[in-house]
This record gives sequence, structure tokens and C-alpha cells, in this order.
Amino acid sequence: MIKRIGSKLYGLYAAIDPLAWQRHYARKTLREKRANVSFAAIDNGTEMQIKKLWGKVDGWHQFYYTIGEKDRAHLYFPDGLFYDKIDRALNDWRKAPIIDDKNLYSLLFHDVRQPKVIGRKTGGLLMGENYNVMDLARLKAQCEAVGGVIIKVPFGSSGGHGIKFWKKLGAESLEEVLSGFGNYIVQELVVQHEELSKLHPESLNTVRIMTMTEDDEVKILSSIVRMGIGRSRVDNVSSGGVACGICDDGRLKNFAFDGRGVRYDRHPQGARFEESIVPNFEECRELCKRLAPRVTRFCKLVSWDLAIAEDGHPVLIEANLYGGELDFHQMCNGPIFKDGVTTERMIKQYVRQR
Repeated sequence: MIKRIGSKLYGLYAAIDPLAWQRHYARKTLREKRANVSFAAIDNGTEMQIKKLWGKVDGWHQFYYTIGEKDRAHLYFPDGLFYDKIDRALNDWRKAPIIDDKNLYSLLFHDVRQPKVIGRKTGGLLMGENYNVMDLARLKAQCEAVGGVIIKVPFGSSGGHGIKFWKKLGAESLEEVLSGFGNYIVQELVVQHEELSKLHPESLNTVRIMTMTEDDEVKILSSIVRMGIGRSRVDNVSSGGVACGICDDGRLKNFAFDGRGVRYDRHPQGARFEESIVPNFEECRELCKRLAPRVTRFCKLVSWDLAIAEDGHPVLIEANLYGGELDFHQMCNGPIFKDGVTTERMIKQYVRQR
């Protein structure tokens, strides 16, 4: 009973302050990691470095010290602090939801390759790809013509929630699937490149790139590939998938992590990560750097999700305008700000002065 009341109170608070959910998420996932990974004792020298930089040893320091780069363990940014200070300072989470709507992507990113839109419902109005008013019968006919589609809520679909797949010969009718949505966007399925498909063919395995806009420059902070496991059709780590870091040349690293912090030296279905490469990885990076200024009025720290189409070129799937997950970036690629000078500057500029 107490937990139920607490959950409702927290839900009300999260509605007022969306980043409250991310702080809660950080605490929750740290507990999960502690339950699945035996945290190592931090050596005295590293503990002194951490306390000198941060003032105290956080549970996240213990976790990253255990699974990550011990000689740079003091540079790992604690997740809760990152959301509460860095994300909050760089992103206007009160105004960001205005443009954090997949039904606006055709306008905001009109010159960028995206999954083909079949229909969309926004503000109670059913429309087509070009925002022309349409009826359900026409939407159904177009969906049946392509055979299978993905249906998403236009915002708030983190962790793979609010996503449904429909196929013409499936058990559910399109009307039944759509009845579970208010507003939505219906898109054709993306056929991904064989390099990413061989990792896990059942899911659309996406490249996530985190950018930060600062001092008139868009910087790439970290890049990873997310992939599903088993029969899962979504690649989200929070939905049971794994994430693997990407080297500068586009080749994947030789290990991955799941959301619990468990390390994998190969995919559970057998693929070796290091045997795959992200086609046109530099094109992916440049695309994110080109798009970032379009949202910088509200958001300066963005996590971009890209698919790689059959022809090897990127397809924009989603722009996470605030509250993008941090842990798997640091698990796979080390400290998010890389060097001590930048980390110290971020602490001084955003943590200690706020």
C-alpha cells in the first residue's frame, strides 16, 4: 500500500519534472547492477583521486571501477549527478517536449532520410505522410499494401515502450492495435544493412550517438550500437538488449554490456561484435553534427538513434532531446568526457555552481 502511494506521488512529481524519472532510473539501475555484478574494492590511490575530484565516492564510481578503466575510474560521471546537473543545464526540459514529437520530424528534419510515414494521428486528426487529412479505411488499405508496419507513440517511447508491430496476416486487426493508442505514427519497417543484421536479425539494431553543443561547436561524446536478444524486435538495453561501443573507424569493440552491467564477449546468439562494422560511420557522425543546431534552442545534449539501411546510409529513427541514458555509453566507451581537464571544467561549470 505504501509503495503504491509512493509510486503515485512520484508519478505526479515526474510529470512536473521529467528528469526526476532519470534520477529514479539511475538509482534503480545501480541497484540492479549491484545485484548482478560483484563490485570490487577501490584501491586507496583511486579512492583519493575520486574524493579530490568529486568530494566523495559514489556508488556509480564503484560500479565503473569494477567493469571499466581503473586508471581513469575517477573520471566517470555518476549517472544521477549527470541527469540532475549536466542534462538539466544543457536541455530545457520544460520546452523540449514542444518539439519532441515524431509527428513533427517530417517538418523539422524534412531533408533527412527517415522511415516512410504511412499515416499519423495528432491532436485527434488522422493524416497522411504530407499532413493531408485521411480516414481509417485509407490508412488500413495502405498498411495492407506494404504488409507490415510499426506503430509508435509520437513521444515518450523510451525503452521501447509505446511501440507495436502489425502485419497483414497477424492475429490482431489494425483497428485493434490502433485502439490502444491516442496519438500515433505509422511507418514502414526499415530493412537494415547486413552488417548490423548479422548481430541480431530479429531487431532493428541502431546506432546511438550523443552530441553536445557548446561554444559554437557540436561535439560527439560517445557512439554505441544497441541490439536485441532472442526474439525481441526492439534493441533497447532497458528492454533486455545489449550495447557495444564503436571505434573511430566504425568497427565494433569486442565486448558489450546489458542493462544489468553484465559483460558479453559475444552476442548470446553467437555473433562476435568485433567482426561487424557500422557502414559509413563517419556519415552518421556528420549527420548528427548537422542536425544538432536545429534543436539547440531547447536542447544542447541530444542522443540520436540511427538505423543503417540496406544501401549503407543512415536513417534517422529518433532524437532523444533530454534524459538520454548515460550508463551504457560509459560502460562501453569509458568516461563520457574522456579527459580530466574537460571533466573538471564540467564539474566546476555545471555541478558546483548549481
